[in-house]
Amino acid sequence: FVLPEDECPFACRKCHRGFYTIKELAEHEIRAHDMKIPCPHCDKNAVSITKLAAHMLFRHPAMDVVCHYCDQKFGGPADKLDKAAWDDFRGHVY
Repeated sequence: FVLPEDECPFACRKCHRGFYTIKELAEHEIRAHDMKIPCPHCDKNAVSITKLAAHMLFRHPAMDVVCHYCDQKFGGPADKLDKAAWDDFRGHVY
């Protein structure tokens, strides 16, 4: 079942199926297409949001934590975020 594009703001990069939330999109891409979650700052693709968060903290500590799917920022540079901001980021994506 494919939802009308104008009703779903997020589309799968592989099959173009529409989704209402980023969580639904990320879960679909990972489960249906064995895709990974892309880093917004480099070519790294992580197998989980937890691994992406760790990658961003250690490889891009001075860069803002940003959602690849919608460009939402989560409180500033990775090395300055508190636990609540990281939890918000993880919960936003997957």
